[in-house]
This record gives sequence, structure tokens and C-alpha cells, in this order.
Amino acid sequence: MNYSELLQLAKSWGNFISDRIIIWRLHWKQNEQRLFDEIISKSPEFDINLWNNRDTILKQRERQQEQDINHGKAILEGRDKGNKFGVECPYCHATNVKKITNTSKAMHTAIFGIFSMGRNSKNFHCNNCNSDF
Repeated sequence: MNYSELLQLAKSWGNFISDRIIIWRLHWKQNEQRLFDEIISKSPEFDINLWNNRDTILKQRERQQEQDINHGKAILEGRDKGNKFGVECPYCHATNVKKITNTSKAMHTAIFGIFSMGRNSKNFHCNNCNSDF
């Protein structure tokens, strides 16, 4: 058996396998629909509303998972220490912020006088980039 015959044999074997996979997929689609019609849709646990909205529900779950992954990355990078205020820094988007207290504003005014007015109008301080907002 020479190389060209071996190559022809390999191609024909590949076509045979490919044809069998296509037939199997068609057969599976037909059985899948029959399985759904005869068994799954008649089950007492089956909810037609969930079935009809499954794509929307899956997309929402994917978005939530992506948000959770991004939040986990932010924690690992040190940008997120978690806060109870529900705000993030508008400059670096970190949530590692603290509230500027009235006591701190009063002390700053006592020390710097009128020059502290720019800082005293801010409510939060970012611990990541040291900006006030």
C-alpha cells in the first residue's frame, strides 16, 4: 500500500465518521423533541414560564456572574475593601472609600481656614487614589 492509497483510505474513513456524526445529531434532535413533548412538558415540576424565558434568565445569570467576577478581581487588586455607603470613586472606580466626617471638616477649617472650603464641600475620600469627592 503506497502513500496515496493510505491517504485516500484516511479521507474515506474521515468522511464515514463525519457522516455518522451528522446522522447521530439529526437523530438526537428528533428524539430530543419527542422526549420534551412526551415526558418533560408533562412533568408536575415543569414551569412553562421558566421554559419560555430561559434565554433571558441565562443572560441575567451570566451578567451577575460577570459582575461577581469583576468584584472579586477588584478585591484581589486591592481596589475594593467593601463599603457600607454604596458609592465608588468617580476617578479610579474603587469602592475602598470612607466618609469625611463633620469633625474632620471642622478641624480642617480650624487649621486651614478659608482654604479648606474646597475639601469641606466633599463627602467621601478614596483610600485608593486619595481623592475627595
